Amino acid sequence: MKILYVIPRMTYGGGMPVILTELKTMRRLGVEVSGTIIVLEKGVSTQLMTEAVSNGVKVLLAPSSALAGKLISQADVTVVHYWNCPSLFRFFRLLADMQVPHRLCLSVRVNGCTLPQVVPQWVYSNTDALVRLHSCTPTNGLRPDTETLTLPSLIRLPDLAAPPPVPDFSTFRLFHAGTLNYFKTHPQLIALHEGLAIDSYRFDIWGSGLDTLFENDLAVAQHALYRGFSTNLYADMAPYHVLCNPQTALSYGSYDKIMCESQWVGKPVIVLKDSYIAEHIHSGINGLVADDEYQYRAILEMLSAKPDLYKKLSDSTFEYTRSNYTLTDYAVALAGLYQRMIQKPLKIADAASIPGHPADAALDGLGHWKQLLANDSRALSLEAIKYALRCEGGLIHYYKDYPDDSVLRMHITQLLALENSLTS
Repeated sequence: MKILYVIPRMTYGGGMPVILTELKTMRRLGVEVSGTIIVLEKGVSTQLMTEAVSNGVKVLLAPSSALAGKLISQADVTVVHYWNCPSLFRFFRLLADMQVPHRLCLSVRVNGCTLPQVVPQWVYSNTDALVRLHSCTPTNGLRPDTETLTLPSLIRLPDLAAPPPVPDFSTFRLFHAGTLNYFKTHPQLIALHEGLAIDSYRFDIWGSGLDTLFENDLAVAQHALYRGFSTNLYADMAPYHVLCNPQTALSYGSYDKIMCESQWVGKPVIVLKDSYIAEHIHSGINGLVADDEYQYRAILEMLSAKPDLYKKLSDSTFEYTRSNYTLTDYAVALAGLYQRMIQKPLKIADAASIPGHPADAALDGLGHWKQLLANDSRALSLEAIKYALRCEGGLIHYYKDYPDDSVLRMHITQLLALENSLTS
């Protein structure tokens, strides 16, 4: 079975580590599978590239259209790790223009419900199978014969027979890990963890992509410390008690990988109820879900004051995750899906459905907010405007790739004026 994977970028937060784990696990289970990865955008992680090569996985960085078309035609299944961005729009345009026969499995790495990362109808109409991380990811746009699997990310997890020792409570240790920008985590992340009624605590932050907002907040923080990018997360998280992962209602990321990695070693996760990632948490079993920011802070203060209650939650987190996360079962399910896809005939893309202009693709990623922008832009909230403009997959992101697109420029100008009127 020849699988061609397509990912926008080679990053630890993207599809690359998941793909490598998927291939290695399927091979270990006796599945005859070869993998090739197309990375649409330039940029190399030496460690990920080395791992791929050492496992016999071919990786091509930003290949020509002709080479990409050839690889698609040779693959039994093409698996696209999807989130809305200009490079994936261009990939779907390639499918439309070249009319290469293929079978396409869409692996949706976002919740698919929030702007500008709503999965457009034209993506679904060119999909033969769907793998989603969130049960909330819409499927109503799929063709009736499209098979759907809901599976978590495939992750390499360490072998531990028993929960690690509970960290000492003389200092209550909180941590966050992930991309540190306004759209990937709570914009008040630092403030949410300052001034807690805890005698001694610290809040350490691991990750990359630190933007100006977080730089400024960290500069005046009393308890938060930025620790950089972790190269050995399991060792680095050992001294901590809780993974703090507050997200807003519009946050589009899945975060299931970092949360599972934390839960696997008995670290409960604290999230906010209104965020889509709350679906990953069974409150009181593998973490806690706070109704709002006030309860979120109260939960942290309560856990710090009750070591016995924390220990009970930590043990429950460890046991629940060990009982419910089964990597081999997920790999078997994926291999079965791919094998069933191979039994179906090849098809070509529905060229008429795929937008011809980048502005259309960018606007389609806004979902129902697209209609508000067109008909009643003043009904857009300030937060929605920020996401529509500056989030990955947003209008400004597309405009950087297509600076001559007058439609993008017009909508950006309109939203900037509206944003200014709401903040002035």
